[in-house]
Amino acid sequence: MIANVATHPNYRRGGIGRALTQRAMESARQKGAQGLWLQVRHDNQTAIRIYSDLGFVERARRTTYRSKDSAFTPPASIPSGAVERRGSSGARPWQAGVTTVVRRAEARHWPTQYEWLQRTHPDEIGWYAHWNWKPLGPGLRNYVHRLFTEAEARHWSALRNGELLATVTWIPSLRTSDALWIAAPPDADGAGPRLALETARRDLVQVRKLTVEHPAGELEQAIQDAGFEASRTLIWMRVPATASLIRRMDLQTRRTVP
Repeated sequence: MIANVATHPNYRRGGIGRALTQRAMESARQKGAQGLWLQVRHDNQTAIRIYSDLGFVERARRTTYRSKDSAFTPPASIPSGAVERRGSSGARPWQAGVTTVVRRAEARHWPTQYEWLQRTHPDEIGWYAHWNWKPLGPGLRNYVHRLFTEAEARHWSALRNGELLATVTWIPSLRTSDALWIAAPPDADGAGPRLALETARRDLVQVRKLTVEHPAGELEQAIQDAGFEASRTLIWMRVPATASLIRRMDLQTRRTVP
């Protein structure tokens, strides 16, 4: 991972950032790196152009949202009876066509939830973010894992006619105690994720700020309607650390930097 490439304002546009990045790439190749990653803000067009010239290709684009206020009042969009009562469990009657939120993840829905989490938070960049969704699943082994790691998750599942629309998960930890994770299909109706997010915010009122990281452009309106605002959008870029590429870049460096 190449991070924090920065040049003093008085010395920009002189090829320094490019030269530093190229040298970092050479160092990584010498250490046996098979590929190199970096993150860049989507509105930093100068940096994106430099990284593209060096062979980096966009692999993912993700937006981080933050809750707008510390004290959350349930919005009028949460209809009466749409959320189960605290402590309720088991089957419940469904109203045809009505989106409802339950405060749990059911075992029968886990394969679908896991598939959606894998799609939304892919393994390709999971090495950096340390995503590990399997312990959230049902079963004695996962229960024991959560018991010993004290990482008991809370789930909010949005359902319509008994069918899963989306889930929102909170996994308290020292590293990401304020993060909510959405699992939803790519063509998800925004009503389910929005209602699940709103319910999670209401239940987690003690958490001053909550964040949501999601693929850029997906469920954007639903997340904002749930009381979140976009903080930043980062582009994940990758380049293979091949010897031929490094040699070509080294020649470019000699031509641009005295």
